[in-house]
Amino acid sequence: EPEKMLQPGSSPPACNTQPRCDRRLCRGLTAAVTAAVLMAGYLVLGKLFLGSGSGAGPTAFLVCRQVLASGLLVAGALALHGPQLPRRADMPSVQRLGLYNFINALGFLWGVQLTTPFVTSVAQLAIPVLVLAHAACCGRQRVTLFKAAGVLVLVAGCALVAAGAHSAAAAPSAVGRPRGHHGSARLLLGLAVLAVQCSSFVGLLLEQERLVRSYPVSWVLAWAYASCTLLSCAAAAADGSLGAVGAALASPRDAAIVAYS
Repeated sequence: EPEKMLQPGSSPPACNTQPRCDRRLCRGLTAAVTAAVLMAGYLVLGKLFLGSGSGAGPTAFLVCRQVLASGLLVAGALALHGPQLPRRADMPSVQRLGLYNFINALGFLWGVQLTTPFVTSVAQLAIPVLVLAHAACCGRQRVTLFKAAGVLVLVAGCALVAAGAHSAAAAPSAVGRPRGHHGSARLLLGLAVLAVQCSSFVGLLLEQERLVRSYPVSWVLAWAYASCTLLSCAAAAADGSLGAVGAALASPRDAAIVAYS
């Protein structure tokens, strides 16, 4: 069949590949920005919840949050894929997934309480550094010059924020009274907790990567949150904060913060 000639003043048909790639990139950027905004709200509101004076500490807050999230995730997984349980051989991986999720979630809340939302958010930049280091040690990824430079920038940024926060914690208070070593010790403890939290998040990612090869993503998430809920309830019962859950949910503001989180 002879080729169709372009009419004078007309342009060749546009390729559909580029618009499709642009739309996919825009959706990805929109999702990333939305997640960042929601996380920022979670940090600020979480700090407000922990300082509300209701007596509900990080463990009680985690119980409220996990019970709500677990119920929603299990319901969603049932609606999408029906009932499903992990195979016996995968149970250790599911248990590790729940443990990593518990350490990550509780460490995150303790980090917010001991430091500030800003310091806690900056500390999360250590996660890609730890993931790259693990992948390089396992031979799963080659470290290039650009990746190494990016890691150095992240490490330098975290170090500067930690140093600035340490100086602010050690400075005299607004009324001129010295804070002594209490503020610095609290900050250093918070940074140590955040280091453990970021490390657990790496383990969480690795276990999720193994499980999603064999199971639906929705069920992997549901199992992780359900296991974390059981551990959270056990921890709250151990530290005596389980009784503060009802008091926290009795406040409309605190209940709204839990629903948001």
